[in-house]
Amino acid sequence: PMGGRLLRRRLSQPLLDVAAINQRLDSVQALVDDTPLRLELRELLRDIGDLERWTNRVAQPGVALPRDLIGIRNVLRALPEILGLLRIEESSLDAPALAAPSDQSPNLPISQSPQSSIFTPQSFPRCTDILSLLDAAIADEPPATLNTPGVIREGFDEELDGLVVKSRGAKDWIANLQQTERERLDIKSLKVGYNKVFGYYIEVTRTHGDKV
Repeated sequence: PMGGRLLRRRLSQPLLDVAAINQRLDSVQALVDDTPLRLELRELLRDIGDLERWTNRVAQPGVALPRDLIGIRNVLRALPEILGLLRIEESSLDAPALAAPSDQSPNLPISQSPQSSIFTPQSFPRCTDILSLLDAAIADEPPATLNTPGVIREGFDEELDGLVVKSRGAKDWIANLQQTERERLDIKSLKVGYNKVFGYYIEVTRTHGDKV
């Protein structure tokens, strides 16, 4: 999807600058001439999904899902190897583009060339801080929704870990409460229920009201 959108934009908004057009053509020709590089890139990109959509979802409060964060993390993990193949420096998008050396043979595969990359941009942010945060914070296989426990990796936040433990203990306590109160009060019909208005409640019939 991401590549399809890019192709549509390029077809609907063609370049007008001759140098930029030639740069793009040189990049395409480099991939055509270097089959090993092309196949290796294809394999690396096979598992990379729609990064553009994921980042847009993350930028909107309350929209992103755990799978969006996992997708971004997987892309950032693969990025250094992809940039290495293309000989793109891991720096900043604001760095000036480097012109392809004039003495570089056009027939020399880019993977064998000691010169700068002819691909643009010639510098790209590696986002190591974001990757470190995602690696540390998000579980390897998180649940589908953010409101389900298990999205945040255990050990990332001590306070959150404590709340999760208490929550699990509370669920077990609630599950045993009905049987405990039935035995304690000798009311076999006692029920523990829950609704969104009142929360948890204990229900007994009027005939056993004097035991409560």
